[in-house]
Amino acid sequence: MTDVGRLRRNDEDAFLVDAGNGLFAVADGVGGSRAGEVASRLAVETAERVLREERRSPSGAAVPEVIRRMFSAAHRAIIEHAAADPSVSEMATTLVLLHCDGTRAWIAHAGDSRVYRWRAGALERLSRDHSFAEELQRAAGVEVRAKSPFGHVLTRCLGREGAWEPDVREIDVVADDRFLLCCDGLTDMVDEQDLASLLAAGLTPEETGRRLIDSANEAGGKDNITAVVVDFREP
Repeated sequence: MTDVGRLRRNDEDAFLVDAGNGLFAVADGVGGSRAGEVASRLAVETAERVLREERRSPSGAAVPEVIRRMFSAAHRAIIEHAAADPSVSEMATTLVLLHCDGTRAWIAHAGDSRVYRWRAGALERLSRDHSFAEELQRAAGVEVRAKSPFGHVLTRCLGREGAWEPDVREIDVVADDRFLLCCDGLTDMVDEQDLASLLAAGLTPEETGRRLIDSANEAGGKDNITAVVVDFREP
């Protein structure tokens, strides 16, 4: 689910839940005005279209290559839309996705939207932000996002010239794994300890998503908030 938050007028996030094809995604639009909303919608719609086309007419490509094709097609779609409409020329978006197929799964992302896994009482962040803040934190060994005026500057995103290629990683999946895909409107407001508590509370994915969004709003809701919670029950 997604929520506009308490300070923004427009929700520039988008998400995808395609359980039939095992594809889940969150995109956080950047660029201001309505442009971020357009970019994020294009990203998730294009990712879903590429996977459906692959299922209808298999190319024989390995899953990581299909995922890279999703990101490449989404990047091109945003660039082409922006070229045709000068009012959205600066639009861009993050994209994080989870693709499950049997007992195997893949995660991929560009930008600072994240994917977490809750397993056997422990929370693990499976993605690393593509942001100036992350680079500074890795270099200096301290948290800098709240202190740096450049904390939210992305080093990769879809729709901008330069770096946009995703990090793609295969992960194992076991019964009772719980995944959280989310934007920084959640993680900036709710720390990982509280995320873990909410994911461990034994609620349904829908109830958990609502609690996550409520927690972010109670902490200030400074940005749009989007969360996709996925419970893996059977191979």
